[in-house]
Amino acid sequence: MEREGLEAKLRSRDPKERLKATSQIVQAYRPDYQPLLLTALKDSSNYTASMAAEALGRLGDETIWPTLIERFASLSENGIKRDSGCHIRSQLAMAFGRREVHSAVEVLRKGVRTVQIEPVS
Repeated sequence: MEREGLEAKLRSRDPKERLKATSQIVQAYRPDYQPLLLTALKDSSNYTASMAAEALGRLGDETIWPTLIERFASLSENGIKRDSGCHIRSQLAMAFGRREVHSAVEVLRKGVRTVQIEPVS
């Protein structure tokens, strides 16, 4: 699928379409798709955003780390609302460790001390 088509799918109101687009971006990844994954990282669906976080951690270049660190910090500010289940932050934390992103140490320290109690159904 062409980049323009993937961009359009990422703007869809349907979360399933956005998740499918993110999956397609990951499968057909090229360096010029990195901005698309950064867009998906901000998605309101935690499934889409966590898929993007995992892919960026594996495929992204070193220029994305400040953005990923900022996103981790932002999600940590109100974790229950912004990252229920900690899926996105978990993927980001694993990426920071796997790629040895030393500039992420401070946000990871805060993340380790975070207690996020969520209701269980």
